[in-house]
Amino acid sequence: MPQLFQRQTLNREVTGLVGPQQAQPVDTGQGGVPGLGVQGVPQPPPPELQTQNLQIQGPNRGINLAADFLTGFAGGPGAATQQQAQRSAQTERLFGAQQRPIDLQTQLVQQQQQQQLSQKRFGLQRERLELAANKPIINFDSKGRLTIINPRQAQKLVEAGQDPSPAIFSQNIGDIASSQNFEQTFNELKQRLQLTPEEEISGKSALLEAQEKNSITPITRFFSRLTAERARDKRQKKTLGRPSFLPLTDSNGNITGAFNTKTSQVVPIRAPEAMLADLRKSGKGSEIKKIEANASNGLFALATVERIIRDDPNALLKESLPFAFGARTLRAARKEVKDVLQRLRTGAAINETEQVFYEEQLPGPLDSAETVAFKINLFRRLFTRLGGTVEADIGSGTLDPTQ
Repeated sequence: MPQLFQRQTLNREVTGLVGPQQAQPVDTGQGGVPGLGVQGVPQPPPPELQTQNLQIQGPNRGINLAADFLTGFAGGPGAATQQQAQRSAQTERLFGAQQRPIDLQTQLVQQQQQQQLSQKRFGLQRERLELAANKPIINFDSKGRLTIINPRQAQKLVEAGQDPSPAIFSQNIGDIASSQNFEQTFNELKQRLQLTPEEEISGKSALLEAQEKNSITPITRFFSRLTAERARDKRQKKTLGRPSFLPLTDSNGNITGAFNTKTSQVVPIRAPEAMLADLRKSGKGSEIKKIEANASNGLFALATVERIIRDDPNALLKESLPFAFGARTLRAARKEVKDVLQRLRTGAAINETEQVFYEEQLPGPLDSAETVAFKINLFRRLFTRLGGTVEADIGSGTLDPTQ
């Protein structure tokens, strides 16, 4: 009977991620040798799922029974049931007050783990893209001319308004095979081609054989095989860091042409004013209003790209990952810029070569701040000089640079 009038102890198990307490500094000694007085902090173990037992002091059971009896006697079974529901709700609130800090701690730990995973993913993505972008572009045509291009170096020269020729090596295979200074020629090729140890041995053997036999056949076989192997490399096929065209500019930063990395030829890229003039000459002057509207759409999307990159330095890297988590607006804006180029192509404002050239000039995840600014200004010149304005009616565009 006395137990009937004692307060109940209610228990509930709660499972959550619990981080360890911060470890206190311990004297580990210098270089791991005890006794030299250098402080070291051991790494705490990762957080893990733990089950905790929550306890609260429940109401007096005997008093509750008496209260339920009197309430039911006076107000009927419904009143007693309602009173029991209120008591249960109060118990849940008491348990909830203890469980809330555990849930908050679990959420915090999960966010920290997600952030660490994201940082690792970004690091791996950057390493992979760096590896692809640093690979030289190799062309070996049917006439026996070998061309090696360093796209990164060429881009920097273009941004500085300089001739990108120092980043481009082009020589006939016969001149390479008959070179008098064998070591100097091979070392230059090895550095430009970034040969692996196996490729280096094979290349040196081929060059020696070519000079001994006074024949270009061995070195031709080597470069043909090397080009084919690099072409099969998935990283070599990526457009990122593997441009088809390198921009050529004048001292004012205006595009004057493009170097085709596949054919080693300079192709013309018209100024926007020339594009409009050619459109009028062809009798398609009526398309100019549409072109101005499309150019305005391009400026609108470009403003979104520029704002997102400015606010989040990792935005381009996020956008390069599958599903573009955290950068979907940027992906949509980049796609809009490409769509504008496609519409300009459909309206005969730009040709196919110019469309491919400009698509490759969109900022990428490995671009420096200077390169991003160069590319943004390149598009801004194009769209503005085609008659685009940010204030103009942009039709049904869904991108909002203010969000």
